[in-house]
Amino acid sequence: PASNSMAKQIDPCKDYYGALGLSFGATTDEIKKAYRELALKLHPDKSKDDPETAQRKFMEMQEAFEILSDSQTKGMIDDVFKEKVQKVKKLDDMEKKRKMREWDELEKDRAAKHRDCLYYCAEDRVFRTSLGPVKVPRSIFSSVSAMRDFAAANDKSPA
Repeated sequence: PASNSMAKQIDPCKDYYGALGLSFGATTDEIKKAYRELALKLHPDKSKDDPETAQRKFMEMQEAFEILSDSQTKGMIDDVFKEKVQKVKKLDDMEKKRKMREWDELEKDRAAKHRDCLYYCAEDRVFRTSLGPVKVPRSIFSSVSAMRDFAAANDKSPA
């Protein structure tokens, strides 16, 4: 029953691990150690400069320790965190897919705009034009490099 009332007080938006200066998944021993260190450092009696801020930080740290020291509640916090990580990963994957679709559309648009440009395919000695591929006999040029030079000089597609 005590852990159920504690579970109602959990705020899924709070970073309980961060309040203790820990990263997600810290062990019980790490939680205890961090609490002891912070309790000495943040105790309101030791901070005379800004007692209100010290009191607030001390209370946040104390709440985080109470929640994370209960294994059932810590498990709930860990589950919520894992769920958030999965959602973020899913959103990242969706964003990557969206960007890939957007890139594909841009490439299709670019190809459509430049399909009338003259360019040379060295493997099959073909110039591609708006009229279609045009086979060029090798004998017209003294060498393959001369063909490439000609194609480069007459290439109208953007770099």
